[in-house]
Amino acid sequence: MSEIVLRAVNLRKVYETENDRVEALKGI
Repeated sequence: MSEIVLRAVNLRKVYETENDRVEALKGI
């Protein structure tokens, strides 16, 4: 169960990082 939670948290971090990247590109 904890493994699934950790994976979900990691996926969320990756998703947020990608979002920040996209927002930065939009700002240019």
